[in-house]
Amino acid sequence: MNHNTTPVIPQVLANGSRESTAAEAAVLQAMHALSQACLNADRTQLAALTTAALSYSHTDGRLQTRETFIDAVANGQSVFRGIELRNVLVQLSGEIALVNHRALYSTFNQGEPGTSDVQVSQVWQCDGGAWRLRLRQAYKTQTTV
Repeated sequence: MNHNTTPVIPQVLANGSRESTAAEAAVLQAMHALSQACLNADRTQLAALTTAALSYSHTDGRLQTRETFIDAVANGQSVFRGIELRNVLVQLSGEIALVNHRALYSTFNQGEPGTSDVQVSQVWQCDGGAWRLRLRQAYKTQTTV
């Protein structure tokens, strides 16, 4: 399978310190790793990059736990063929990172190719020096008339 992911190009809100820059880079690296884990349906990496208390919600109102999210990706219910993250905004507050971005997904679910263009809000938590996804909320991109 040919999977692709576009590098995350962030807009970072920071205080300019060297420490903040390192933490922001670590969050962006974790985001990229999560995209790769989704593209590769890698159960081990998906577990390593998410907290046990993960709440993962979709634009259609579905809410997944860590287990149901990982199972859906690893078992092929949710198949990602491409992930592009745009307009990434990271805000750090201690061991918590709030991330907002636009996500464009290329999928192949239930035998049907598809695309999705959504806005995403995430909460990442630093746990033992590693950033893990704690919450993900997606909502439909607003269109102008």
